[in-house]
This record gives sequence, C-alpha cells and structure tokens, in this order.
Amino acid sequence: MFGFIAVHRLALWRNRRDEYLRDYATFSGAFDHAIEQIKSKGTTLNLLILGEYPKHEVAMSAFIHHLKGKRKQRFQDKWSEYNGIYQKLKSLGPVWVAATMAIIPSPDSPTTPQDLDRYERDRTQNYFRIIQELLEIGKIEHWL
Repeated sequence: MFGFIAVHRLALWRNRRDEYLRDYATFSGAFDHAIEQIKSKGTTLNLLILGEYPKHEVAMSAFIHHLKGKRKQRFQDKWSEYNGIYQKLKSLGPVWVAATMAIIPSPDSPTTPQDLDRYERDRTQNYFRIIQELLEIGKIEHWL
C-alpha cells in the first residue's frame, strides 16, 4: 500500500513540475519581444509598454497560480510596479499620444536633449530590470 501511495504522489509531483515548466516557458516567452526591442532599441519605451503589457498580463494571469507564499508576494509587488508604469502611460490619453510623448521626471527638471536622453535611458533600464526581476522571481529552481 505504501508503495502505491508513493508512486501516486511522485506522479502528481511530476505533473505539477511539468505543468510549471510549460507555463513558465510560456510566461517568459511573452517577454521575449520586449527584451529584444529593448536590446536593439527598436522602438520607443512608451510604445513598447503600451503594446506589450496586455500580452504580459495574460501570461501573468495564467502563470501566477504556481507561486506560493513570499515568492508570490514578491512577484505581485513587482507586478504592481509594472502595472503602475502602464497605468501612468495609459492615463496620458489616446495610445497614439501616449506612445510618442516624452515623459519628464518633474516640471522643474532640466529639459535639455541630453537630460531627456539620460532620463529615457534610465526609464528603459528600470523597465528592463522589472522584467528581469519578474522572470527571476517566477523561476522555481528547486523542486525538492
């Protein structure tokens, strides 16, 4: 009887692990285009976020049930940060306006082209860091 229960539990464990690996691959794959665009500087950050967030949100919704406890809380906190960036852009108006608008840190900040370029690079690095942290938090390396 003990052998039967052990084999059954092992089969359940393998199924959960395989389901997690499949869902994590789908989740991380949803970010491939965004990562590629950031590295190649192929688009503006606002356009990238506005275009990719809905796809990322769907992938996150299908994946988050795999996370538990503190890992899930850290993931949700990081996702809230990403969601805040998206909501800020979305509140700027129609997509075509928000996608092309330059965002400055504050009304009193310097707005020379060099300052705006530096701020945009910082925003891009922050966005890239958020993506990397989401992928890292979601990655479960130990199953035993």
